[in-house]
Amino acid sequence: MKPLFFISAFLLTVFLVPNAFAETFEIKIPPGASDTNSGIFWHEDSTGETTGTITINIGDTVKWYNTDNAFHSIVSISYDFEEDGLFNSSLFSPGKTFKYTFNEAGDYYYYCDIHPFMKGIVHVEDRESLKLLSNVASEYTSESSLIDIKYYLDVNLSDSVFIDPQNNLISFSLEEFSNDSEVVLILPTSLIKSIQTVLVNDEIVDYILEENLEFSKVTIPINSESKLITISGTYVIPEFGSLSIIVMLFSFIFIVLFSVKGKLRLNGLSQ
Repeated sequence: MKPLFFISAFLLTVFLVPNAFAETFEIKIPPGASDTNSGIFWHEDSTGETTGTITINIGDTVKWYNTDNAFHSIVSISYDFEEDGLFNSSLFSPGKTFKYTFNEAGDYYYYCDIHPFMKGIVHVEDRESLKLLSNVASEYTSESSLIDIKYYLDVNLSDSVFIDPQNNLISFSLEEFSNDSEVVLILPTSLIKSIQTVLVNDEIVDYILEENLEFSKVTIPINSESKLITISGTYVIPEFGSLSIIVMLFSFIFIVLFSVKGKLRLNGLSQ
């Protein structure tokens, strides 16, 4: 009887209780944050990040804790930093907190309306449908700076990502034809910056772009015939990436040593 009870309880928890495995993440407003010269306005407990940026899953909650000695607020704003009314803590005093649960995937921007230099972003991922391309551009990067690309699409993108640093291009191919009307790519700024043009099957398309210091999120329209997506920016993995620089440095040292050795040999012959 007991095993049946525990199985029933587990099934009820999983299927009937929403967000059963949701988490709460705390972002502290540190002492001195009200001073524009402080440089640190947020502190996330789980990662130690001080940018005000956090990545969570659908159903997770963010709790902002005011450890400063001044009043603050947490106000939802648009990508263009206009208040959008999604959430607003109003002013809360030192020692108080404000919580908000995020139930839809997306990027949520916020700030303190009395200290507008205090800005942050909550990235909410739908991890059940989020996909990953790992170790992109490994030939241009060192092991400590491997690049991953996240994307939303009903089919997979090929692991073979074409990168052309000289012309600032990066291309993705769909392994199958998609039923989706768009693909969302989350591209780290270490890979590409300042996206300028997007082509689908070699035709220029309109796209929606959101950029910050960490990544570019680009939403691209596609159809059932789409197979190739090409993106151009002002920067795609420098032509001389970290590994290339090391190779070039060793080559330079080798040339110098070879040249010096050759000169010494010539001097020896002339004597």
